[in-house]
Amino acid sequence: MGGLDYLRVRLGDLFGFYPYEGGVIIQAGRKPQIGDRKEGRWPQDYVTLARVLKKIQIKNHYPMHFGGEGRLDHPATLAWLFRFDEL
Repeated sequence: MGGLDYLRVRLGDLFGFYPYEGGVIIQAGRKPQIGDRKEGRWPQDYVTLARVLKKIQIKNHYPMHFGGEGRLDHPATLAWLFRFDEL
């Protein structure tokens, strides 16, 4: 990815970086953002972070939740992981 210094330059001061022994946690923006897909309102800090991290994004993932209405089966899991890709 270019290292933490590269990410800090690329993402700027609005993103928080919290290194730990196994890597770094990146906080997208100063506070949570709400979007509405139907209205075309996207949480811009999340979209920006997704674009910057795209090359290391997981390509496939097991379902996050099994069975039941409203659960993330395999297709829903992938849709969630790639929800910012077309923006």
